[in-house]
Amino acid sequence: MSLRPDVDVFVVFDCDGVLVDSERLVQRAEMQLIAELGWPITIEEVRSEHLGRSTAAVMANIERRIGRSVPADFVRRRDEMLTESFTTELQIVPGVPEALDALDAAGYRSCIASSGSHDRMRLTLGRVGLRERFEGRTSRSSTWTRSSRRSTDSGPADRGPLHPRHGCARLRTRCYPESVLHGLLLLSCRSES
Repeated sequence: MSLRPDVDVFVVFDCDGVLVDSERLVQRAEMQLIAELGWPITIEEVRSEHLGRSTAAVMANIERRIGRSVPADFVRRRDEMLTESFTTELQIVPGVPEALDALDAAGYRSCIASSGSHDRMRLTLGRVGLRERFEGRTSRSSTWTRSSRRSTDSGPADRGPLHPRHGCARLRTRCYPESVLHGLLLLSCRSES
């Protein structure tokens, strides 16, 4: 497959589940910890009710489902489990290095916009050898959660250089190559004059 960039196309990647295979590790940790609270959550429920949502939204959902507050150490325990599993089990999504090389060779500019923390992105990207490749090109913003990735007109008026106010005219989900990068976002940008 040959790539040719449209005029001023900027590629924005999500991190978890797109560049790094972390979602299965997050789902496993959540299922274990939530089951300990008395809710025998299924993988389907984790995906439909928690995937792409903020920690606060996930905690609120768990509390609603179990009918009481989540223990104060829940997030700490989850984060410890994730740090351990990310350090020992995390892998790059198959096909990502080749796809990134092809996008670079075609002249596409790129970055990462994730609702995950910078510390988490440093850990995960470092583990799979992508940290240096995206150094200085990561953004943590709640405006890039799963529901708002479908539209460019969400969030406060000023969300940095990736916000529509700064020239991003259109947001589209693309699959390249063959569903490897299911979370790849292409922003067709107009130059500011």
